[in-house]
Amino acid sequence: MLSLLLLVSFACGDDGRQTARGVVIEVEGGITDVDGFLLRLPDGETIRLRPADGVLFHDNAPIGHLRDHLRSGETVEVEYEVLDDGTAVAYQVTD
Repeated sequence: MLSLLLLVSFACGDDGRQTARGVVIEVEGGITDVDGFLLRLPDGETIRLRPADGVLFHDNAPIGHLRDHLRSGETVEVEYEVLDDGTAVAYQVTD
């Protein structure tokens, strides 16, 4: 719920998409597939995201590259949209 309130505070584009930058602190799924991930923002809040079907990193790296960021602590920027059911869906991930 707190994450949802935080999502509302971000600026939205005309298409309803938002952008957040943070550190990946959890990755759910198999070795090559990612079902979801948790992003910690600089203020300590978190956003649970589900990758859109077929989403890749901006440089066409597979979404499994999130595991490298989980290990390294390097931040990522995520373009996402919050759906009517409250699910945050990631459409692009950038190193």
